[in-house]
Amino acid sequence: MSDENDLAKLRKNRSIRRGLVTKTENQIRTLLQNFSFDNEDHEAKLEGLRNQYDSRLQSVKNLDQFILNLTEPDNYETELIDTEEYYDLSFEVFAKIGQKLNRNRVTTTTPTAPVNSNH
Repeated sequence: MSDENDLAKLRKNRSIRRGLVTKTENQIRTLLQNFSFDNEDHEAKLEGLRNQYDSRLQSVKNLDQFILNLTEPDNYETELIDTEEYYDLSFEVFAKIGQKLNRNRVTTTTPTAPVNSNH
């Protein structure tokens, strides 16, 4: 099997997996828009989607490394820039998840001051 054939298969596999990452990312964005601190299932679902997103991104990263190893020197820079730009959005998604989960935890664990009825 030639390197070109291997590279084509790896790129196809990566394309499919990137689609799965995008699907999970869309589910996360929808949940974040509809997130309710009153709904106990939202936090668990968001954590589950975060784990799924992370796992799927990791599989894409692994494929990217294989692809970079097989990429010709003339195309290496373009391939590397493409892969790095792909991950830029993931940092924002992870940050938004973290903000929402942290805000939810602070909201649910912050004790409220007792009301002083003497005044």
